[in-house]
Amino acid sequence: MDWMQLILNISKQQADSVSEVLIGLDSVAVTFSDTFDDGIFEPEVSKTSLWNNVIVTALFNVDVEQNYIKDILWQICNINKAAFVLLKNRVWEDECKKDFHIMQFGKCIWICPSWEDSSQLPNDAVAIDLDPELAFGTGTHQTTDLCLQYLAENRPP
Repeated sequence: MDWMQLILNISKQQADSVSEVLIGLDSVAVTFSDTFDDGIFEPEVSKTSLWNNVIVTALFNVDVEQNYIKDILWQICNINKAAFVLLKNRVWEDECKKDFHIMQFGKCIWICPSWEDSSQLPNDAVAIDLDPELAFGTGTHQTTDLCLQYLAENRPP
């Protein structure tokens, strides 16, 4: 299924109202990201932290009335710059594979997704065949990284 993706640059103060408007306009998803790609790590409990400059990405059905969406954003949120981009249908599971490769933790532990060739790993490598999914995630979270490094340094005899 093809999608129409809307991209907006807004301020932190506009985030809640813009999100509500987009959802009210039948957006199927609304995502916030930082304009400058700065991470927010471990925000306070029950607090939604946002950056000062936010990129909002919203997905709509491909046949959405783009001018209507732009008019409403202008009238309610005072936003006059909105860009729509067509997202062609793809096998999204395969798309995410582009971002996940074999990862080394410590000196000897290697996490190997099934689509990667692990035959060139060092002879003493402890290769764990594991795809990034819900239970393991991507392996890039700091606590996962630290646990695997600890295991690499404290191998059983």
